[in-house]
Formats: sequence, structure tokens, C-alpha cells
Amino acid sequence: MNTTLDTTTGAEYVTTSKEKCSYDCKMDTECNYWMYDTARLKCSRKTANTTTWTSPGMMVYIGPKKCLGQVDEHPVSTIKEIDGEWSPWSTLNTPCFNMKSGKLAPCGGGLMKRHRSCSHPVPRFGGKICPGYDFDYAPCNTHACQRE
Repeated sequence: MNTTLDTTTGAEYVTTSKEKCSYDCKMDTECNYWMYDTARLKCSRKTANTTTWTSPGMMVYIGPKKCLGQVDEHPVSTIKEIDGEWSPWSTLNTPCFNMKSGKLAPCGGGLMKRHRSCSHPVPRFGGKICPGYDFDYAPCNTHACQRE
């Protein structure tokens, strides 16, 4: 374990939670940063953020004075995930383009584009997004061009 502590406002002390450690810093007028070591249940309050702490498998929380503890959010079990589903395809109302030339294709073949969205319903509460693409191409004006 490599530990460097700035203890200009006092030595570390034992406490049972990071919330208590961060609260103590908030109440201390000289404290600017707090650090909490979950393995040793130790809190340290500092005037500067000069702490470095490395140890495999150890959880160390460091925060500024205004950061009170850590909020661990757990999924609410009463809310069901909603997977997204596709809207209907739009109509094929784009001009027919030759993809090689980028020009309109009145004959000789081209493509028209259509769209859809993942909005019927929109995925919510951790639900899955819609698989696949939100656009598609369809062939158009495939008849041969007449020679003049």
C-alpha cells in the first residue's frame, strides 16, 4: 500500500461511513477535501487535494467539501423495463437517385430512401433499443432508358 496523506487539518480517525466523513468535512470550516477508506473505516479531512492512495481491492472515496457522500441508486423493482419498438416505415417519397452518380435517375435504376424511428414506444427504464437500421432503400425506375 502506498499512502501519502496531507494531514494539515488533523489526523485520520475511525468512522463507520463515507457519508459521516463527508458531513464532518462540511461542518469543519478549514476542511476542503475529505477521504474515506472503506477497508480501514478511516476518514481524513484536508485543506488541499493532495491524497494519493493505491491498494488493490480497496475502495477509497475522495470528495470536495460540497460533495456529501455518495448516492447509490438501485433500480426500482416496481418499474418494468420497456423495450423500444419501431414506428411504421415512412413512404418512399424521396427522389429516385443513382447512387454512383448522385444524380436523379428517371430511368436505368436508382434508389429511394425511407425512414422509421424507435419510438413506438421509446425504450425506457433500461429497456432495449430497437434492432436494425432506421433507414432502408428500395429500387426505383429500373426500366431501361430509351435511346434517342
